[in-house]
Amino acid sequence: MDSDTRVSDLPSLSGSTRSDLDTAIASFEAANVPAEPDEISRMIGKIAILFPNGKLSDAEAKAQNQLYVELLNDIPADVLGGAFRKCAQTLKFFPTVAEIRAAAMPEMAMRSWRLMRMKALALKSDREPPQPPKQIVTQAERQSALDEAEVSAEMRGLLDRVIGSESV
Repeated sequence: MDSDTRVSDLPSLSGSTRSDLDTAIASFEAANVPAEPDEISRMIGKIAILFPNGKLSDAEAKAQNQLYVELLNDIPADVLGGAFRKCAQTLKFFPTVAEIRAAAMPEMAMRSWRLMRMKALALKSDREPPQPPKQIVTQAERQSALDEAEVSAEMRGLLDRVIGSESV
């Protein structure tokens, strides 16, 4: 779905396509499961190596780690990993929770938007039965255009075989 396409403009989905959409929604929801505390702690430990701070005691470092884990525990591990990577590449000092969250937010917002669009399409399909595709040109209009263009019977037969006589 393009960002400028309204869900209401899309056709309702057929059975197999609707099933594929359900699978995609489940996959997106699974990908948005927050990171485990141990995973967050591991990431913090890895980035701490890049920004050594000799001023923290072991107790202070442990308390800081626990606070970071608590304040970042709603972000999926892959997004959080990307945010840590971005912070490591762009910041001069150990990142604050706010800087890590700011680095994660574009991806979180995009995931949320995509999931919302998929759910809206699923809801639309649940409420409206699938519609047959609209004919762009009626059979009479097609015959008239072929007559006007003086298309031979042989060429009409070829066109019917290639694109079908009722597909337009």
